[in-house]
Amino acid sequence: MEVIIIPLLLVPIVLLVHSNNVNSQAFKSLRSKLDGLLKETSQLKEEIKNLSKPSGFSETIKKEEPKPEPKKEWKPITPPESEPAPISETFAPKINKELKEVPAPRHEPMHVVRETWRQRWLRNNPDIEKFIGENLINKIGIAILVLGVAFL
Repeated sequence: MEVIIIPLLLVPIVLLVHSNNVNSQAFKSLRSKLDGLLKETSQLKEEIKNLSKPSGFSETIKKEEPKPEPKKEWKPITPPESEPAPISETFAPKINKELKEVPAPRHEPMHVVRETWRQRWLRNNPDIEKFIGENLINKIGIAILVLGVAFL
């Protein structure tokens, strides 16, 4: 029995130690990247301060004011004196006076209503007491047993 318990205890311990090493390496690399970014931002701030300081000479920029455009006078448009040409029969559309029977439109649903996870669970497990007694309590018991053996 002790032969089985010792490897079961050693495996989680080894996994924890290994994950801590991996996490610490990742934290170190992230920390070095963060330090580099902080140095870079401080350098950029100094450059901005240096650029914002007034230099020894100053240039005066003259802005040209836009000249107003001359206003155009409004003149009404007069229609042409000639009358439009009459439409000939060749250009007139032909109207078909026969009525065809149109089939009634089919009404299809816009989208399919899906069951929620709760409705699906209740459909699969109609007896909640049976679910708790046969399924849930067994799984909780197994978890407690494994944790009890692990912490012995």
